[in-house]
Parts: sequence; structure tokens; C-alpha cells
Amino acid sequence: MAAMEEVIEGGPWLFHGQAIVLQKWEPGLVLRKLQHTQVPVWIKLRHLPVELWTTDGLSIVASGVGKPLYPDAITRACTRLDFARVCVMLDISAKLLKHIVIMVPKEDGSEVACKVDVEYEWLPPKCTTCHSLGHSIKDCPTTKPKPPPVSVYVQKPTGSHRFTVTAPRIAHPTGDASGTARGAVWNVRGLNRRDHQVSVTDLITEHCLHFIGLLETRVAVGNVARVQRGLLPHWCYYVDYGGPGNRVWLAWDSNFVDVTILKLVPSLFIVLCLFVLSTCLGYQGAADEFRCCLQDTGLIHVPMHGERFTWHNCSGDARSLWKRLDRLLVNDRWLEQWPDTTYVSLSARTSDHSPLVLRGDTSSRSTGMFRFDNYLARSTEFIPSVRSIWRHHIVGSAMYAVTRKLKALKPIFRAQRQRKGDLSTNVSLAKGFLESAQTLLAADRHCPTLLHLEFCCKLVFRLASRLEQKMLHQRAKMAWLKDGDQCSRIFFRKVAKRRASKRVFQINTADGRPLTSQPEVTNEFIRYYEELLGGSARDSLIDLRYLRPWARHILTVDEAEALVLPVSPAEIKQAIFDIDETRAPPDGYSAGFYKAACR
Repeated sequence: MAAMEEVIEGGPWLFHGQAIVLQKWEPGLVLRKLQHTQVPVWIKLRHLPVELWTTDGLSIVASGVGKPLYPDAITRACTRLDFARVCVMLDISAKLLKHIVIMVPKEDGSEVACKVDVEYEWLPPKCTTCHSLGHSIKDCPTTKPKPPPVSVYVQKPTGSHRFTVTAPRIAHPTGDASGTARGAVWNVRGLNRRDHQVSVTDLITEHCLHFIGLLETRVAVGNVARVQRGLLPHWCYYVDYGGPGNRVWLAWDSNFVDVTILKLVPSLFIVLCLFVLSTCLGYQGAADEFRCCLQDTGLIHVPMHGERFTWHNCSGDARSLWKRLDRLLVNDRWLEQWPDTTYVSLSARTSDHSPLVLRGDTSSRSTGMFRFDNYLARSTEFIPSVRSIWRHHIVGSAMYAVTRKLKALKPIFRAQRQRKGDLSTNVSLAKGFLESAQTLLAADRHCPTLLHLEFCCKLVFRLASRLEQKMLHQRAKMAWLKDGDQCSRIFFRKVAKRRASKRVFQINTADGRPLTSQPEVTNEFIRYYEELLGGSARDSLIDLRYLRPWARHILTVDEAEALVLPVSPAEIKQAIFDIDETRAPPDGYSAGFYKAACR
């Protein structure tokens, strides 16, 4: 509560020159946009008589300007007598006073006039056209046409090293891309200086970039052509100066990338400030709201490597501050088209923000490891397939026989999964058939053939949706969703996020040399674990006498004998049935396979 009072008292707070009105939360508070005619403003009262340096005296003097709220801490302590600083609720529509005349009584009963000067620390911009706060007449939305909505589409011609980009919805080419495409985004914090321009050109040259987005360029409209000629004279540019403060540049090499502007969308900032105790109503803070925002918009963090912190306050003393502010977000469709997309955070160079270099490796991928899909266990072919393989006699130990039989089942299950086709496509087809049947039924609601057709199409659609949900639930491994909650959209995003986050894109060797290609990364992992598990270190044994003093509990004879007892089949079955169906060891057979086969 003390922190809340400190934040409220420290206002008014400004964000990009706009005031944020803070209000203490109380039951029944409704969040809605209001037309404010009164704003809290700090004023300075100079030449204030000493006898008025009290709570009542300050309230009387400040009431001549507006509704007095509270003085600051230094004024309350009377440690600064040059002026009194008071926060008042100011009516912007009223006339702003620069002086206040106060009649101060004297000892003989007479009164003397004292002139108190009033200084306003900050006043919000006011529009005389719409009588609203927060903008001036030239920026009034009622006097200028609304800008058309914006999206950027980067068309990929045939060839390599190219992306297709769209916002907010991403359209993807039908063909397969090959090669590696690279782009970058950098908050340059000004392009007028020559050293900043050199840093941008060096970044493009070093990393072979084909397109780049530059933020906060701070270049006036009249200087755009001059800066572009000195920066990248042979590149194409799109410059966004549609609104106040917009200084976004998009540059690309037309030899590799073609860009067509489809529409423009103005930027939007929504700031929500709530001061609520964490124990009230289960509120967990702004992090949950931001997480829900990313989930609703379908945005996923792209895997990153390089510098962890992307912003520095450029302070050379102990107040140096580092944060990770800049990130790249994509949606699940992007990861489906370019699953190996990553970005590298480089050193900040001449800016306080680090440039982010986007890498899209669209090389061909292997089919991957075998994974048993639990929905196959519901098929009528499952038990006969397992029984036909399990009847074979294999010479060798029991463990060897089990592994050989499981390996023989893999091509059978792969063929069954291939015959079922793409489950998402099946759901779309079943939905289309159901809608067509319902359209025909609407024309003749008493036709028995159409009634039966609509009933069958509904069963097929439910079955296809159930199979798709089960497949996505297993791959996403989201145990908090209940069975029957068909959140396919959430499942798809979780699957794409897991695929993007579980890959290792870069690893450093023992001598510090970075490896980025997938074969090199794979071979380095194999070499490391072969040396760790099969090298000379395996031959060295530790004397148990050195470990006994560190042992907190030494097994008794009965406990030791219990550990070496043979495991019964009932215990094995119970252990298998206690495992979640989505869990699977490296061989790809999930616990759902063993549960379905043992029943």
C-alpha cells in the first residue's frame, strides 16, 4: 500500500508527452474512456507568507487555482521555503491564474494584501476544436482524414534467400523455399549522424542482409532523400510518416526481395494501470494480461541467441542499467513455413538498442523420430496389428525380443497414420460436408434421406475433431486443459512454440568456437557425450570410504534386500498405468500405447 501511495503521489505521470491519470482501485470501479476536463497538475506557489505554511493555509491559497489535493513531502516538512509545491485538480476550461492575491490579517486587526505567484509545472495540450485534452488543433482527429489501415507484404519471387512477410495476417507461398534469408530490425535512435549511417551499412555488409527495418530514425521529411542517398543509394525504401512521431523505415534490396504495400495500420498503445492487492480476486499482475494478449493474437517468441540484453542506458557509472526490451514475435503460420527461424542479438554499436538479425533457414528437414500417436489406439486395426507382431518368436533375451517387436510395429503404425491423412484437413472437409448437408436440409426439412445424411455428417465431423484434438493434445503436452475442451487454436500454437524452442541453433566448443550449422551442432553433442561416457573418465572409480561420511542415511539390511527383490508383472503394469498417456521415452512409444495394448 505504501508503494501505491508513493506512485499516485508522484504523478502526474507522462508517457510520450501524454498524461496518465491514475486512480485508486475500489469495488465497483469500471474501466471506460472518459472525456476529462480536469487533470491533476503540480503548481509552485512563490512568495508565500510564512504564516500560510500550514495545511489549512496551503489549502486556502491553492483553492484559488483549483481543488487542492496534497502537497509534496518537502513542502510538508518545510525544508524548502523558496516555494510551496502543491498538486491541484485543475479545470482546463477555466482561466489559468498567474497570480493570487491573499489578504493576510495583521496583529492590529487590519489586513494586508500579499501577491502569490503561481507556476504550472506542466499543462496538457488542449484542442479548441473538439474541446478534448491530449492533442492540439493540428493533431485533432476531427480535422484530418483517418489514415488507411497498414500492412506490408513482401512477395517472394522464385529463387533463394527470400521471405514472404505480411502483417497482421501472414500469407504464405505455395512453393517450397530453399536457402537462407536474413533481415534485421534495429532501433537506431537517429539516422542524421554519419556514424549511425556507417553502423547501419556495416551491419548490412557483415551479415549479408536483404531487408532491414529501422525504428526511431528521427529524420525530418525534408532530409529523407539526402539520408537515403548517403545510406543505401541502390536500395528501395518505404518511409512511414503517417502520424506524429512515426519514423519507421523499411529498406530492401530489390535484387532479392520485392515489397508491395497493401495497407497501412496506425500504431496503437493501450496502457492499463491497476493498483490491486495480489490477494484480491486472484489478480496476478500485468504479466498475465500480457501473456493473454500474446495468446489472443497468436504471437510466439522467436528463439534467440547472442547478446541477452538488448538495451543499455549508456551510463558510465554505477547507475548502468541493462534490460532485454527488443524481441521478435511471429505467429504459428510463420513457424509452419519457416520452422528454423531464429534471430541474433548483436552489440548495440552507436545506438542504445541492439540490432536484431533475422535468420530463416529453409533447408530440407529430415522426417524426424518415430512418434506413436495415441489416436491410433482407438482404431479397429490397432489390436490385430499388435497381436500379429507379438506372436512372432524371436531368439534372444526378453528385452531384445521386445525391442525387435516394437521396431517391427513402427512401419505398420506409420502406414496407418498415412492412411488417415492430415487430420486438420479432414476436419475442414468434414465441416464443409456438414455445412452442405445442413444447407440441403434447410430446403426440405422432412426428407428422411437428408436427415440421415446430416446425422452421419455430424458424427464424422465429431470423430475428426476428436482425433485432431487428441493428436494436438499429445504433441502440445498441455495437461491443464480438460478432455473435451476443443482448443485446437491453442494446441496449434503450443506445438509450434515447442518445435521452435526445443531446437539448439548454436553451440560453442570447448575452445570458444561457435558452431551454427545443424550437422556441426549434432556432431559436437555426439562427440561430447562419447568422450564423457566412454572416455578414460569411466575407468576411474571412487572409493566408497570417502562417500560414507557424506551419506545422510545408510540402508539397513532389510531395505537393501527389498531393493533387490524381483519385480512382479503386477507392479510393472501398475507403474505403466500411472504414467500420463502423452509421456513417451526416446523410442517414441507413449504410455498410451502400452495401456491400450495391455487392456
